[in-house]
Amino acid sequence: MRATFRLQPALQRALLRAQPLLRRVRPRVLLVEPPANSRNWDAVAGMANGLGAAREKEAKDRGELGKRARRFIDAAIACAPLAADALTLHVLSKDVKSKVVNFQVETENAARTNALLSGRSLARAWACVGLCSESCQFSKAAHALGWEITSLMQKCGAITATRATQAAMSLVLRYAEEFHAEERLSDDQLAAMLLVRELLGVQAQCSFAEKNAHYHNWLIELEDLDAFWTRMDADSYKETVVDILGKNLTLYQGGAFKCLILSAPDWDRFSGKTMIVGTVCYVSYPEVTMTGVARLVVSELQLAFAYLNLVHCGLCCKKPEGVGETQFLLSVAKRLNANVVSQFGVRGHSMTAWSGKLTFVPLLDECEQWGPLRDARVGVWRMLPLHDPAVYGRVYDILTSGRPVLGDHGIPKKLYSGDADWVPGPGL
Repeated sequence: MRATFRLQPALQRALLRAQPLLRRVRPRVLLVEPPANSRNWDAVAGMANGLGAAREKEAKDRGELGKRARRFIDAAIACAPLAADALTLHVLSKDVKSKVVNFQVETENAARTNALLSGRSLARAWACVGLCSESCQFSKAAHALGWEITSLMQKCGAITATRATQAAMSLVLRYAEEFHAEERLSDDQLAAMLLVRELLGVQAQCSFAEKNAHYHNWLIELEDLDAFWTRMDADSYKETVVDILGKNLTLYQGGAFKCLILSAPDWDRFSGKTMIVGTVCYVSYPEVTMTGVARLVVSELQLAFAYLNLVHCGLCCKKPEGVGETQFLLSVAKRLNANVVSQFGVRGHSMTAWSGKLTFVPLLDECEQWGPLRDARVGVWRMLPLHDPAVYGRVYDILTSGRPVLGDHGIPKKLYSGDADWVPGPGL
């Protein structure tokens, strides 16, 4: 109940504060216009990097910043309350989030559906809330806040809407405590920023995004932002997955191995807790690379990833009454792109996934938990009911058996933290 109390008032107050700005938004004019070609989002976002604002603020505090740059930073700091409310609506509103997630997929950014602060992802997010502003009150409020931030920042010089809002959002996320002490943010806005930081980490689909969320915590040294992508690549589990799974699957294409798979595809809108789901299935090269519409009917691996994809995108995964299981799965397969191959290190590896963060435990020897866990799977999607004490205990036995745990280690850590800081997936 504590998390629910924090979440809902934050949304309502941000919505109310945006109301006076709505009349300033020109009707049917988008803050960010989608390009004709999805390859042109870079041009839409602009060349300047708003994530460098924190570095420039530190330089300004030391008196090392030029006059023009100081004006931009001062304007971004002045926009802190607006940026806080924009972040609240973008991150905490499930209505906005589900629309943006699906828009990221539709505009060929499916690997980063939950990304927000990077340039191209943020440009897509602003385009989406603009397009949805007439049908969603939260999107309409976010769109108005984006317009106000941009107009204030553009008084200092030429800057795109994406980079203007990116700078303001990055600064308020990083320096929320400082801005609150300066009375730029109210108590409820500070509480919302703390929750936004937490949820950006929960929603992160990869180590990159998770570290980025950590770097916007004011307790982390700003120097940690140096060489961000280079260090993130070095800190990731990409090479391990490619070496252990990808290369062996490619080399032994006729074989298969048993595997426990855990994922954190989403978060619960009421409690703010991480959603954790899992399954056990066989993994083989043909199943990993499968793309046909029959893949959900013939492959338990593809079936599991389809479920993760649906949950992650905020889509309904319940089979309609009166519809056969095979018919339902064929229909879903036609509407979902296959998204498995890159997650197993075959043909390269993507550090982001439509399915959220992933943990793999290959079961290459005799495993007494395998049979009972396969029998325990439930529903159309054959997922494990992790809230069942027997299933929960058997998964723990596998994780602590000394077998290699590949991928994200934060999922099993949260699952067995003892704080009940997670929820099962829908239908489980």
